[in-house]
Amino acid sequence: MSQLAQVAVDQLVEWGIVDFCICPGSRSTPLTLAVARHPKANSHIFHDERSATFCALGFGKSGKLAVLITTSGTAVANAMPAVVEANMASIPLLLMTADRPPELRCTNANQTIDQVKLFGDQVRFFFDIPCESNRYSVSAIQNTLSLSVSKCFGIDPGPVHLNWMFREPFDLTSDCGSISYFNKPQHGLISLTANQKTDLTQILERSTAGLIVVGELTNPLEREALKEILKESSWPMIIDASSGLSLFQTPNKILAFEDLLRSPPKEFNPDVIVQFGNGLCTKRYERWLKTLTCTVLVLNGRPISSNPGSISIHRYQVHTQTLGWITTLLRQSELITWVLEHNHRVHKAIQQNDTWSEVTVLQKSVSSIPPGGLLFIGNSMPIRDLNNYVEDKDVNVYSNRGASGIDGLPSTTLGIHLSTKQPTLLVLGDLSLMHDFGVLFTLKSMTVHQAFVIVVINNFGGGIFNMLPVSEQTDVFDTHFATVHTHTLAPVTQAMGIDTYSVDSVEALNGALKECWLESGVHIIEAIVDKDVSKNLRSTIREQMCTLNQGIFE
Repeated sequence: MSQLAQVAVDQLVEWGIVDFCICPGSRSTPLTLAVARHPKANSHIFHDERSATFCALGFGKSGKLAVLITTSGTAVANAMPAVVEANMASIPLLLMTADRPPELRCTNANQTIDQVKLFGDQVRFFFDIPCESNRYSVSAIQNTLSLSVSKCFGIDPGPVHLNWMFREPFDLTSDCGSISYFNKPQHGLISLTANQKTDLTQILERSTAGLIVVGELTNPLEREALKEILKESSWPMIIDASSGLSLFQTPNKILAFEDLLRSPPKEFNPDVIVQFGNGLCTKRYERWLKTLTCTVLVLNGRPISSNPGSISIHRYQVHTQTLGWITTLLRQSELITWVLEHNHRVHKAIQQNDTWSEVTVLQKSVSSIPPGGLLFIGNSMPIRDLNNYVEDKDVNVYSNRGASGIDGLPSTTLGIHLSTKQPTLLVLGDLSLMHDFGVLFTLKSMTVHQAFVIVVINNFGGGIFNMLPVSEQTDVFDTHFATVHTHTLAPVTQAMGIDTYSVDSVEALNGALKECWLESGVHIIEAIVDKDVSKNLRSTIREQMCTLNQGIFE
């Protein structure tokens, strides 16, 4: 087989990078052979490149680097959505794509497109690896890999694209023998300077009504470090689902914060906001910030603005792992009494809910997750309902909030599941599952280590569009915006041979969840709901949380 391909796989495995998401193809034969014949490499075989790349993205979300291997042509282009998500969310991802040799480029040769810098600025680094020759040495490819892995995990983590030119005929038998391995790239942490630490301390010491806000966090190490900070802090907290910590158990977490920010009362008026991580799911947070005069501190390890409202903020690029000292400054806030009263009202309103709806399906599904399990939450309404109406549960939460698309969610969840080997719950909408149906064939054929439960909320269209002003345009709304359909999905997944349940009541859902968690493997629960009932329920819960003298909600 190709000496360079074998060396590359050997070197990656030596560094602990052992998971390869592979889509079969001819031009990528040298890379695929090198993985298939390596005793320590894990091959994950996919039918299509989009699913494979999202799966590799899922590995990255769990803290591991996975490698995508594809053949040439449009196979490479199908990786674009996941590459965009990896770029926007700063997720490590390594793409090794096969390409034609120079003499076949720009000749209209079969399955040949221009793959040079195909992903543009979406990747942290691109390199066009030449055809095998004595001029490009073993040490050269190792050096290129070292830089590539460093770019995947560095100060600004993200995707890297290595484009391999292979010339036929392929050598299917050769062995490169033993090689001298390169050292694994190492990465440090960004911490505050002494002056920055002094400035930050002075601001926090003056605060009497401080508020913590936790936005998108995609690095598992940063999430764990922040969890320890939150445990020691006494300030009230807005914790967005995109942080992975929204189900963190603390009485200081503000429940139903998205609903609260619809019309915040005068009592909810911080003098300092400390925001960890990137932005939040809801635009209401940015709109609220523009009405405030308080100091806003943004502590984010990623070199991005995270300021859609374009307000004046104090921005510090710093990793959460270096901020353990800050807990002593987050102990007193006058807002906490009001927040605890607010949470009491919210808790009462949530507990009174027994209506069959999207909210109820999410609540019951999350509460069923066994110890050690994890949750991947879909975009559009599920992640917003999680922010508002689901209370504490000791599980990590994952989501795709880089570009916030609805494509590739089951594939991403699969990557997380294969990486962590934990019981896994994915809750998503019907349209999201339709966008990634192809991966279900792969899921059915894979060895799944624990229960992998997919709860699809089928409201027969895009429920989030009901929240937009255009929903009042009844002459065009259903046909052009709501993506209305009449399809039940259970018959399709049953035809795939997947264990499937169709439910339309709380009792049936609870029974199906209980059965699913008993066995490893893939299980799908289709929950049939009425989107209008769900919309009305959300309004009812908001009204129940409201009091006459405070007018918290619209």
